[in-house]
Amino acid sequence: MSFQDKNDSFVEKGISEVEGGSKDCIGNGKRLLEQDKFDYLQSSVKKLKASSEQDLVDKEPALVQYSIEECQTKREVEEKRLQLHSLEKDIEELCKELESKRKQVGSIQGELSSYSWDLAIKRREHGSIQRCIEQRHKEFEAKGDQFNHMQKLIGEFGKHLRLKEQQYVRELEAVAMVINERDELHKKLLRELEEYDEQIEEKESQLHLMEDLRRECEEELKVEQKEFLLVLDNFDKKREMKEEELKDLSKKIAKCTKELKTKEGEIYAMKKLIDAEAEKLQLENRKLLKVISLNGYHHVQLKELQSKEKEFAARVEELESKEKQYEERVNELESENRRIEGKVKEIQLQEEEHKRQVEEFVLKKVNFDCKLNELDSKEKHYEERVNKLNSEKSGIESKVKELQSREKELQSQVEEFALKKEHFDCKLNELESKEKQYEEQVSKLNSEKSQIEGKAKELETREKELKSQVEEFAQNKEHFEYKLKELESKEKQYEEQVKKLNSEKNQIKGWIKELDAREKELECQVEKYALNKENFEFQLKELQLKEKNFEGLMEKLKSRESKIEERTKKLKSKEKQFERLEKKLRFKEKRCEKHKEMFKSTQKQFEAKMKIFYSKKNQFEEKWKKRGLKILQSEPSNKSLREENVQDNQLSRGSDARSFELFSNDEQTDFHKNILVYLQSQSDPAELILEIMKDPMLPFCGQGDHSHIFLLEQLMRISPVIKPHVREEAMKFALYLKASMRASTENSLVVLGFLMILSIYGLASSFNEDEVLKFLQIAARHKEAVELFRILGFVNKIYGFVENLIKNQQYIEAVRFIWAYGLAEKYQSIHLLQAHVNKAMLNCENNYKENKSTETKVESTDEKISSLKTVLQFIRENNIECKELVEEVEDNIVKLKWHVVNTVKANHPKSYKKRC
Repeated sequence: MSFQDKNDSFVEKGISEVEGGSKDCIGNGKRLLEQDKFDYLQSSVKKLKASSEQDLVDKEPALVQYSIEECQTKREVEEKRLQLHSLEKDIEELCKELESKRKQVGSIQGELSSYSWDLAIKRREHGSIQRCIEQRHKEFEAKGDQFNHMQKLIGEFGKHLRLKEQQYVRELEAVAMVINERDELHKKLLRELEEYDEQIEEKESQLHLMEDLRRECEEELKVEQKEFLLVLDNFDKKREMKEEELKDLSKKIAKCTKELKTKEGEIYAMKKLIDAEAEKLQLENRKLLKVISLNGYHHVQLKELQSKEKEFAARVEELESKEKQYEERVNELESENRRIEGKVKEIQLQEEEHKRQVEEFVLKKVNFDCKLNELDSKEKHYEERVNKLNSEKSGIESKVKELQSREKELQSQVEEFALKKEHFDCKLNELESKEKQYEEQVSKLNSEKSQIEGKAKELETREKELKSQVEEFAQNKEHFEYKLKELESKEKQYEEQVKKLNSEKNQIKGWIKELDAREKELECQVEKYALNKENFEFQLKELQLKEKNFEGLMEKLKSRESKIEERTKKLKSKEKQFERLEKKLRFKEKRCEKHKEMFKSTQKQFEAKMKIFYSKKNQFEEKWKKRGLKILQSEPSNKSLREENVQDNQLSRGSDARSFELFSNDEQTDFHKNILVYLQSQSDPAELILEIMKDPMLPFCGQGDHSHIFLLEQLMRISPVIKPHVREEAMKFALYLKASMRASTENSLVVLGFLMILSIYGLASSFNEDEVLKFLQIAARHKEAVELFRILGFVNKIYGFVENLIKNQQYIEAVRFIWAYGLAEKYQSIHLLQAHVNKAMLNCENNYKENKSTETKVESTDEKISSLKTVLQFIRENNIECKELVEEVEDNIVKLKWHVVNTVKANHPKSYKKRC
């Protein structure tokens, strides 16, 4: 699995680099938006130039169109601001996704640890199979000895019958025939057993081979773990580098935002200037309207003057001299107009050059878009490769799952990982769609820009039309001036118009100066654009370098995939060998079971015939009725009875009264029933049980604790009537137990028995409640303590009792009382169980750190394992939904067992073999 994690890390590196490229593309998109704003400002300045020339004649349609375009620009600027805001949000989302990826790397490391524990479990299973084979071999040897013993008994029994009774000669001959047949069967069995021994030797040789293979696999795993640790170190270093790059990017983004704010301020100032100039243009427009109204008035007066031409004919001669002066002034004005027109043409040429530069920029922009599209196609190609790798990876994962006994929990974890990966791929696709949307918006802006250029061309056509109208107006004006030469009264008005024209000429000169200044500003901005262009080309080179690095990573991935495939083939071959060995073992086990069944059948036949000849069944029943419960105390004189009970297949007990575990399950249930029936048949069972507990041959604080508690449980089931003198004797015994418990309260079974005596014999009121509650805290680890708490009448003190258990770190006992008395809403059982697990693990760690003997360490870890198993049992009995806690407890149990095996193996190899 380490190689699989390597593949995941390399794929994630490639994806992170692609994400970095996408962020660079987003930054370049922002620069393009800024450049579009700059182009738009340039076009607005050109429009101002054109409008300044048109205002000399007629400015009403130009102002209307300008206001419309200004509104459009405001809308476009607001839309672009919103787009920038959305891009910033996307960047934040990408940062969050990177954090989630880091968490996924942590979860993958957890999965690696779980896989290592699974390997340990597999080894333990292999050891258990080997132990079962050895146990069966020992069982066969023991049964062979039993069979020889039975043969001896048969011979002795035959001699005894021949001496006593000749009547049974025929029957004995028949028995001898049967015995001969059994001898033949026995010989056959011996032969088969010899064959089985040979097969076992073959299996042992095969197992040695398997152990050699296992050692080789362990060595390979160690090498792979070292490689994986090196890869993890490299990955951490690269991750730190990527974090530093991300910090640099965030700083650059902050700088870009500041620059955008400054540019927005500049745009706002430009708008104010444009508004001021628009107001000036409106004032000039009003003046022109007044002039046009005066011209209309002059046309009306012409008609009146034509009627009076005859009257003013005499004065024409006087005005000819003044006409010459006026013509000279007109010539001067025309020369100045020509100069102005020459300057206007120069400005137009500069504008055309600027348009050419803009067209070159548009071409470069198109080339850049083509390169971006190529990069996108390459990214898609890399994504397809990554998807192929993911598909191949899923195939490898399925193979590894088959080798790891197809465990459902691992499959669910892998599926969750695949779902997270698909979710990540969906997010990548969303990012690509957002980039495409951004490109569409850029294309829309380009289309709007082309529309604006079309409008500019229309304005130029209108300018030409206005120029033609101005020329017509000039012709009409000359005609009108030719007629006004005859009028002296109109000469003054004309001179005033000339003064107005001079003032307008001065205004035009000021405008020309302002345009020159703005041209200089535009040139500075063009220089800035050139610098931005160089930066962009440098970023393109960086992208190309990243592409080359990514291709190198892909080649490394392919080489490692080939290695993984070779190793999977080797693992498959080993798995097939192991399956063959398993099949052989199963076949031989079946044969052994058949031999067992045949042996049992012959043994049963022999036992049935032995029962016919033995007439001691009635004697045993009489002895059983007389002795009753003396079996529990297991006196030494019961050895003869136990031998007879073995022969008659009856109940058998060991010499120790506490060892009810020697019975099989069926024997225990029969024995419990017999004890209960016997107690019910007694006149005063409470006094009988009290005498048994007071017996010095089996003291209560010694080895008979389990048997005494069993008797007290049976007595509680009967709930007998307690007589006064029995209660007094029980009181004395309870005081004796209390005194002995003060010396040492370590034996919780003694405390439990003391509390059971108080509840059965009604002695709870004679003792202090606080003392009884302390004893209940000591005995709380036993399930019987929950019911005793209710019987002794402490239900109203359950909350304080549970709080004391939690303070004393008796978490599992507290949870047992919480669920028994319905307090799950007030207390969080899962947290308490988690605290119990953490406490057990800490105690184990401290135990291994201390300088203690291996036996004490192993005993303490066994206790912690049993406590963790009680946690699992409690969760399953009460159907508590906490999968994570169950998995953690199971992992901790496996860890502790593995620690025990390692410590025993390292310090005591002989005891390790016995433990195995």
